[in-house]
Amino acid sequence: MIMMKYTKKGYFTIEAAIFLPIFLLALITLAYIIRFICIEERIAHVLTDEGRYLSARAYNNRNYASGLKTEAILGIHLKERFDSEVKHGTDYCITDYQYLINKDGISGIISYGLAYKCDVNLPIDFYGRKIHDKELIFRGFIGADYDQDSFDYELMEKENESVIVWVFPKAGEKYHAENCRHIKIYPRQVILTKAIASRYKPCSHCNHEKPPLGSIAYFFSEKGGVYHNGSCFIVDRYVVSMDIETAKSKGYTACKTCGGGLKQ
Repeated sequence: MIMMKYTKKGYFTIEAAIFLPIFLLALITLAYIIRFICIEERIAHVLTDEGRYLSARAYNNRNYASGLKTEAILGIHLKERFDSEVKHGTDYCITDYQYLINKDGISGIISYGLAYKCDVNLPIDFYGRKIHDKELIFRGFIGADYDQDSFDYELMEKENESVIVWVFPKAGEKYHAENCRHIKIYPRQVILTKAIASRYKPCSHCNHEKPPLGSIAYFFSEKGGVYHNGSCFIVDRYVVSMDIETAKSKGYTACKTCGGGLKQ
């Protein structure tokens, strides 16, 4: 008759034999997830950085042929950066490329997707290399506000000779001269430049951090030494500038108080 003797040491040995493989599998899985997240972050960075490149150069590439050219350039740039920054045997392709389209009433929209597969060298390949995808939608710099027609070089060169007027883009039917009493009490929408940032300070209510140059800002020309962002409770109604011909083409008529400017 064989007698079996159970001890605490024996229990620990059995438990270790059962749970050690599970622990190692969990550790490997965690390492896989961390590695994959790092790759995802690199891909997202490359994708958005190339989007910024396209956006900054959109003004010089505003026709159909340029759209095809920019897609080819994007493909070249992505290949170079994936080879140098992402690696890990990543296969990818650009999908649904759209360049400077009108979408939901907003002009200058650029969008594209990326379908890709990554090899993170997991010791046990459970599912193979799964296809992932990302989509990026942004607006190109086309030299116009979101609801205005883009300017060509000839119009921009003549801007100094044209009459600049001010309108309420969200409500109002008149265009006004800069010194019109009807607009003096309202903030102006501008692009934040170095000159404005040097003259005005960020609003303490809406800007906890200083916004970057090139972003949309609002300031009061008659009073105050700060500028605001669009979410500030102070900015409930504002005016924007445009040349008088653009204002007329959009249906605005001259303010009866100021005449809408010097030239009619």
